[in-house]
Amino acid sequence: AYCLMDNHVHFLLRLKTEQELIAHIGQITETINEEISEIFRKFFISYSTSFNRYFDRKGNLFQRPFRRIKVDDDDYFTALI
Repeated sequence: AYCLMDNHVHFLLRLKTEQELIAHIGQITETINEEISEIFRKFFISYSTSFNRYFDRKGNLFQRPFRRIKVDDDDYFTALI
């Protein structure tokens, strides 16, 4: 699930186990958290670059910093979606 707002975005993702991620990504040179952060960093840079080019603008689109919150409660999960 996701929610795109004016200055930030929320994503709700279910991650695979560490073993499944390693099998999919291959050898991981960083921790899983660093690897996931790098993937999102590249995604946000690509999206921002395309958006800025399309609308002839410059600068950041989203607030910083990038954060993750683990959802380990059914009530919290329901509230998010």
